[in-house]
Amino acid sequence: MSYCLGIQFIRNGSKIIMHQKRYIEDILKHFGMTESKPIRTPMDPDVKLTLPEDVSDTHIQKLPYRELIGPFTYLTVSTRLDIAFTVSSLSQFNNLLKYILDC
Repeated sequence: MSYCLGIQFIRNGSKIIMHQKRYIEDILKHFGMTESKPIRTPMDPDVKLTLPEDVSDTHIQKLPYRELIGPFTYLTVSTRLDIAFTVSSLSQFNNLLKYILDC
């Protein structure tokens, strides 16, 4: 087995290396973000995220926010613990966006 559930396995002697590079590339491709550049720190912990004051239903419906947060949550629990704070911070808006759309 070399690829299962978005995780690549590479055998190197007696070691098995796991990574999700291909899975991440697939996510970036799906959301049209292949030109994104990697950064060392996923999010500044001092930044306070807020919803924009003027949000139209059509604008929010065009954003696949929940669809984007899901794969990153999976990355967090699989191999990328380093992005847990960022994904958690972004996830807090899932219910808020649903509430705005339902009103």
